[in-house]
Amino acid sequence: MKAESIKDLKKIKIKDNKEPLVDVKKFVPDVIIALEKRRLKKEKTVYLRKTAAKMLKKASKLLPKDCKFKIKDGWRPLKEQEYYYRRLYNKFKKRNPKWSESQLRKTVNKWTFPPDAGIAPYHTTGGAIDLTICYPSEREWAMRTKKKPVSKRILKNRRFLKDIMEKVGFTNYALEWWHFSYGDSGWAHRTGRKTTLYGPTKPKP
Repeated sequence: MKAESIKDLKKIKIKDNKEPLVDVKKFVPDVIIALEKRRLKKEKTVYLRKTAAKMLKKASKLLPKDCKFKIKDGWRPLKEQEYYYRRLYNKFKKRNPKWSESQLRKTVNKWTFPPDAGIAPYHTTGGAIDLTICYPSEREWAMRTKKKPVSKRILKNRRFLKDIMEKVGFTNYALEWWHFSYGDSGWAHRTGRKTTLYGPTKPKP
């Protein structure tokens, strides 16, 4: 699996249809909000574009009885994108002190969208969402692992999540089983479109 290249993404024209950001919980009331604690002090909830929120509602109806989505992130302010990027950059730099700047950037770009690439990072558009599935107790389905090879159970769970999200119109970023999007440049690239539906945005005051 390969990361989506910045070069290819730059070929996609950024357009924004001005669709508003909405509180996900208004569309899927029982969703679990699981933003980082430091962000919950400021953001309180998760925002998505209205169409993406409606799609998430449809996907929630495909979950097994009593199970629900746990959302790790949705719309993300650019300052937060910069924070995540710098944090991961420093982590890789510390682990690999002999790496060149280009090698560091290339590796970090696979896992966190660069905020200075001249393209709206996926999460800043409100079309991207990071999520998993949890039981009524809020315990997550088995999907995370660092072991290789990945177990059949985990692969099955990841496939189920991917299938129901794609069924309602989201696309998956191949390197991250938890990341899905609609309307952003990643979605456009994966679906062969030349323009996006969403550009960078922020909630209305």
